[in-house]
Formats: sequence, structure tokens, C-alpha cells
Amino acid sequence: GVQQGVERTLRWMMPARFVMMLLLVGTGRAMPGAMAGVRQFLMPDFSHLTGQGVLDALGLAFFSLSIGLGVHTTYGAYLPSSEGVGRSSLWVVLLASVIAVLDGMMIFTVLAATGIDPSSGPGLTFMTMPAVFNHLPFGQGLAVIFFLLLLVAALSSSISMLEHLVRFTTEEWGWSRRNACRV
Repeated sequence: GVQQGVERTLRWMMPARFVMMLLLVGTGRAMPGAMAGVRQFLMPDFSHLTGQGVLDALGLAFFSLSIGLGVHTTYGAYLPSSEGVGRSSLWVVLLASVIAVLDGMMIFTVLAATGIDPSSGPGLTFMTMPAVFNHLPFGQGLAVIFFLLLLVAALSSSISMLEHLVRFTTEEWGWSRRNACRV
């Protein structure tokens, strides 16, 4: 479930992912040539921005904030009445933005240091992070932990997308939560 499953697991896994991201940003910035990636990330050349690029950015924003799927309404149903929806929404936007900036710093520093083409597509994390882990002691073990945390983050998003259906079938049709999850 959301409170006893996803929430309990993510309570410690997401801070662990955040700490690992800080480590990776620091390690990436220490690589030779990495500052060019910082400049490219923080001072983009908007002359290369296309309409498709704007649509892609909006799609990412809608997905990362769960607006496009309406997941926030399901999670809002789990909030205690004393918790303000507005305040919680601001925290979500703030934290999603901080994570996005850290992700960008994590990727672009390594792109510049290794010469990987930034237009290589959505798999950049899988191309750049091994280069960073090669610079760290116990890098292979840290890589396994990082990619497991990334997997859990992806799975938690998938679970939240299915929670609408589970909640609907339990409330409207009287199914048990277990049966709704199975189906």
C-alpha cells in the first residue's frame, strides 16, 4: 500500500539517493573538464531551443510532478485533514526542482569530462554514471546501490500511477485492497 509500503520504503531510500546524488555531483565536478558541463547546464544557449524541446520539457515537468496523470489527487486523499495541500504541493515542486537540478549537474559535468554527446537521449544516466563510479573507491558497489535506488524510485512512480485504480476498486466496488492490487 501507499502508507505501509511505498511511504515506509521511500522514507529512507529517497534521502539515501539524495546523499548519493550529492556525492556524484561532487565527484563529477572534480573530473577534468567538468566545469564546461556546469557552464553548459547553467548557461544554456537558447538559440538551439525548438518547439519540440519546449514540449519535451513540459512533458518532463508534468510527469515528474505527476500532474499529467492526476496522481496528486490520490495522494491528497491520504493526507490527514490537518495537513495543508498547498504546503505539501509547494514541497513537492521544490524538491522535484532541486532533484532535477542535481540530476542535471550530475549528468552534464560527466558529459563534458568524457566527451559523451548530450543529445544521446534519455539513457544518459546509464552512459555517464559508470564513468563517475570508476573514479570512486568501492565504485562498483556504489554503482549497484545507485542503480537499485534509481530502480526503486521508478517503481514507486509506477505504483503511484496504479494507486488510482486500486483506490477506485476498493471504494466503488468494495474489493479488498489485496484483490485490487492483484488484478
